[in-house]
Amino acid sequence: MLRILFWVFQASVLAWIAAEVILQVRQWRQGGKAKTTEWRSFGVIVLSIVVGNLLAGQAVRRVHALHIAVPYAALLVPAILLLWLGAGYRLWAIHTLGRFFRGVVHVQEGHEVVRSGPYRHLRHPSYAGALLAVVGIGLIWANVASWALFVGCALAGVLYRIRVEERVLHDGLGAEYADYAAHTRRLVPGIW
Repeated sequence: MLRILFWVFQASVLAWIAAEVILQVRQWRQGGKAKTTEWRSFGVIVLSIVVGNLLAGQAVRRVHALHIAVPYAALLVPAILLLWLGAGYRLWAIHTLGRFFRGVVHVQEGHEVVRSGPYRHLRHPSYAGALLAVVGIGLIWANVASWALFVGCALAGVLYRIRVEERVLHDGLGAEYADYAAHTRRLVPGIW
């Protein structure tokens, strides 16, 4: 059973990565001409995940006192469920954005504020979904320190990206985005 769960987890991570790549390529081709584009924050997110992964790997080897002492299957099941839930929520958000989605922060010709689907409740639901998936992925380390480092680094990258994206959207969409931002939380419904 453990072997099956492990391979379901691995296949789920690979399927999510493949879906991201396919969606980003398709949206890049379909999207309108960008008036404003910012690439650095994409690199920051990738770097934060790589660094988080490296730090988590070191912590699992060095901080044995924080090992989670439960059967590994008890971690894989919630890891898979959180990964599916988070990736699904992110993909729903990307689908809802339609032609306005790209892997880089941008404002394009004809860009409008999207207020439907998950954007009714959050300004950045795709990042909320990604972070939920990261919380699940982090469970495979079976170590509290590793989980905290992996999730913390990913969160730092996403928070930086949100700050950059908010600035670009405020500058590019003006009062329409300011009104939306005044009535909709960034990442956590009812909190922030």
